[in-house]
Amino acid sequence: FKDLEKVYIDNTKGYTYHQYEKLILEINTLGNIYRKYIIDFQKSLCNSETIPHLSYSNHVLRLLLILEKFGVQMFYPYVIKRISDCNEDFTRPELINDFRILESFVVRRRLSGRGVNDYAEKCNKILHGEDIRAVLIPEMISEESDINDVMIKSWIKNIKNNETAKIILYCIELYRRNDTRHDIKELCYNYTLEHVMPVKWDKYWSTIPVLDEQGQELDEENPDRIGERSKAISNLGNMVLLTGKLNSALNNREFSIKING
Repeated sequence: FKDLEKVYIDNTKGYTYHQYEKLILEINTLGNIYRKYIIDFQKSLCNSETIPHLSYSNHVLRLLLILEKFGVQMFYPYVIKRISDCNEDFTRPELINDFRILESFVVRRRLSGRGVNDYAEKCNKILHGEDIRAVLIPEMISEESDINDVMIKSWIKNIKNNETAKIILYCIELYRRNDTRHDIKELCYNYTLEHVMPVKWDKYWSTIPVLDEQGQELDEENPDRIGERSKAISNLGNMVLLTGKLNSALNNREFSIKING
């Protein structure tokens, strides 16, 4: 940002009146898209009366929700440009395909805990003409990568961040409802996350059998017993979305009491 004025001067040197006019109109168009799909969208998420209802088929808003909840602003310039290029037509196959690639990349990186230090650089490459497939897909399919399909299966067994788990479960639920058997296909993002087996499991869950990842029961003398139980807490399969907060008296109780409570 400190170089913005210099960059502007260098890039507009020798501009004619009509070139300036064209630039201002372009800035105005992109600014309106930014306000409409990012600023106004952010505001709508903060108000229980205006939270948008999303369906799985609305790939653009789903991506915007993920970027907002994960705090990833670095790709906004690319998102704004692509929405502008497509004249805000969210049904365009090329827009959907590109945004699904970006969505997959951001979610995978979030699960891996890698950080976002190179996001601005990657966005810059895409904005300057490199194909998004060439920039992002190699990292997602490389056998050495920590965000390929094999690694993702291990990362979802250890999700420490509740917002991450919530987003993933929400997207899975949208995907499940993208089916003729479901009459309700749109859901708003206003759920709370509950651990089925609680973080503080020792009081009410200590007598419940402990199984390892192969489904074998571990006896009480097995030194891995407590480790296996604690490890299962942060597994995505131990988490569920609720439409309201669970009664605090039930948070740490057994499964049957939680269900009936």
